[in-house]
Amino acid sequence: MALTAGEIKLWELPPSVSQLYLFGHIDGAKSRQAEIDQLTRSYEHKLDTAYMLTFTPKEQREEYQRRLDKYFHERDAAFFAEPAQLTDLHSLRGGQEPPEAGVEDASNPTPERGDRAA
Repeated sequence: MALTAGEIKLWELPPSVSQLYLFGHIDGAKSRQAEIDQLTRSYEHKLDTAYMLTFTPKEQREEYQRRLDKYFHERDAAFFAEPAQLTDLHSLRGGQEPPEAGVEDASNPTPERGDRAA
């Protein structure tokens, strides 16, 4: 195709053809996203391992490798978990229930109006 070879630029095409090309590109990217995510996780693990082998003292390598393996195992398990289990994964309260309305919460750093010093 002349477009991918660089002979024709995208903006030189009629709007309907360029729109069709863009829809195909977006659809193709979405269809390969799972494979891209899996490869990203794999390469990230390999890079962490290579960094650890290069810059970590020999006495600590085994412990660091164990921690890395545990981290990536937990991350993969969370990625493939059911959506219902992921609701509180990244919440600030770490899965705790929100405080009831009107009840003072010790995590609230702002004092009430009556408690302020003059």
